[in-house]
Amino acid sequence: MIYRPPLVLRVRQDRRGGPLTIADAPWGSLKGSTHLIIFVHGYNVGQNSAEDVWQETHKILRERPYAVSAARLLPLLLFYWPGDLRWELLSKLNYFRKVQVAINAGRLLADALSPIGTPDKPLNV
Repeated sequence: MIYRPPLVLRVRQDRRGGPLTIADAPWGSLKGSTHLIIFVHGYNVGQNSAEDVWQETHKILRERPYAVSAARLLPLLLFYWPGDLRWELLSKLNYFRKVQVAINAGRLLADALSPIGTPDKPLNV
């Protein structure tokens, strides 16, 4: 099996900071899939930082001694949400203001995932 690039779902407008936005789900042929691996970054992490870490993580998972088969890494979804502010110091001090953003981002993710599963084949995440 060939490794395919991960799918990407963004509910953020900017790579650093910015507002929450509704995403265009890249599902295509995933309808009816029964499993999906999702990487979700934490608070105070910009999209560039998350991409760097996830690229390295995905690479490690494909190499020995940690090698995971391509079938087990597919499909992989990278989920980006605006859990940071443009200015890093200010971002660190605003955790309490991002809790509701995280909750709303999770709801948008759930809404985006809901069309994938079917009643007889639920999606396992």
